[in-house]
Amino acid sequence: MSSGHEIAGCLLLLLGRIVETGRRVVGDDWARDHHDVELVDEEGNRPAYKRFPEGLVGLSGLHALIAQHLPAEWADLPEEAASRVKIGIESDHGVWVQALVAAGYEVFAINPFSVGHE
Repeated sequence: MSSGHEIAGCLLLLLGRIVETGRRVVGDDWARDHHDVELVDEEGNRPAYKRFPEGLVGLSGLHALIAQHLPAEWADLPEEAASRVKIGIESDHGVWVQALVAAGYEVFAINPFSVGHE
């Protein structure tokens, strides 16, 4: 397991404790030139992990990955579906974070050093 994957998993563990059911959680470990992203569903399953490049190509890929793992019944409610996605990331500023917020996701800035490693 890479360190990015491990940090994304830690972000997911912390977020998993604060969100109610019927939500999807995304952990995003932000490195200088890429993002290691991991998804978790309401049962605690981790259906996806992927590395995305910084920038528009990476954001587009992230949106597609999230959409691929949303429940089918959310398809008719795109704005509500986006608000059900909670993203934990290491920073609360920057173009990437602004794009996530603009898409309707709820974003939590989480210091990875505040999360205990398993």
